[in-house]
Amino acid sequence: MPTLSLSTMPGIIRRTETLDYLDITTHGPSLGREDSQVASLADIRAAIAGFGQRVRALKPEASFMVSVTLMADGRKPSGYDAAYLGYALGQAAFLHVVDAQAAAAAGPAGLPAPQQERAA
Repeated sequence: MPTLSLSTMPGIIRRTETLDYLDITTHGPSLGREDSQVASLADIRAAIAGFGQRVRALKPEASFMVSVTLMADGRKPSGYDAAYLGYALGQAAFLHVVDAQAAAAAGPAGLPAPQQERAA
């Protein structure tokens, strides 16, 4: 049975008119780390959901992705690679969604954009 190592990576999902994309900080501070034994994709999904909920309970305002690493002490469950690459394990469930256009209009650090002077 492989060991699953979970940690957090700060980030958000930026939403535009045409697509959503992940904005992840891989070198940011982790909000926690946890290891567990898993045997199936269902075990992995449950471990990710439980870990994310525990972190969210401690830091409700945090936006993070759950980083998933299977240690080399066992075989990956069938279908793991496709589920991982398709974000079907729930690893992105704790990311906040930000409207990219509204954020750009707000200016740096969420401050209102400067008013443009009107021609007289």
